[in-house]
Amino acid sequence: MKRARVLFFAIPVMMLLTTLCACRATAPEPLVCISHAVPYRVLNNYFVRNDVPDVASPRVIFSQTDFQKTFGMAAFMGAKGRPTPVNFDEEIVMAVLPPRMQQACELRVKEVVTEEGKLVFRYECALGAPLSYTIRPCLLIAVPRVAAPHLTDDLGGYSFQKVDVVGRE
Repeated sequence: MKRARVLFFAIPVMMLLTTLCACRATAPEPLVCISHAVPYRVLNNYFVRNDVPDVASPRVIFSQTDFQKTFGMAAFMGAKGRPTPVNFDEEIVMAVLPPRMQQACELRVKEVVTEEGKLVFRYECALGAPLSYTIRPCLLIAVPRVAAPHLTDDLGGYSFQKVDVVGRE
């Protein structure tokens, strides 16, 4: 009788422990996304050339020649009127190019980070009042090549993420 009682309690306890151990062994570990901030500079006083196709297209630019095929210098008088210089030997350019629009648009950098081996550029677009003319906004940043040594013209390795569309008055 004692033996039957011991078996009656021991067998369910052993089954429970086996089940718990098996579940623990096969449970996936939580995904941890490690991101690191990447230094960048916003490039000012450039415009998108008129012969660039009117499609929303983020771009990563590796050379001065490719840069000049897409952008022109928009210099004006004053200390802050010169375009921000870019050294393509040490930097790459990441560009956000929304299509032409007839609404005020301010593009802003949210963050530039590396996540899971990719260079991620997060930005937001603040839309404003309607305009009586057409604009082609752009947001350009320069990122040190050492921050993204794995990027090439052929490989992906980067991501553009629009964070918010913020309306403003």
